[in-house]
Amino acid sequence: MRMSQRGISTADVEYVLVHGTRIRSGGVLHVYLRRKDIPAPEQARWSQREGLQVRMDKEGVVVITVFQNRSKNALGDIRRKAKWDRRPEYVSQSDLMY
Repeated sequence: MRMSQRGISTADVEYVLVHGTRIRSGGVLHVYLRRKDIPAPEQARWSQREGLQVRMDKEGVVVITVFQNRSKNALGDIRRKAKWDRRPEYVSQSDLMY
């Protein structure tokens, strides 16, 4: 359902699983389709799917989510673990009172 809303077909997911780069991070398996993963004869057909990412469970059996991320540092974001907690700290009203 959600894949069809994003315009991603099951054939696209299968292509990524066959040709994509596999990275284990955050307890899941990420399969990411880079430009260099697409063979030259298939560039015309699959270049629009560059940046497609499939997240699977640890064993690579169940697909958790599928999305497209064409950001130039998308692959680095997958590999890199946050060095600190980037969530904003909660400040209560009593802390603001003098």
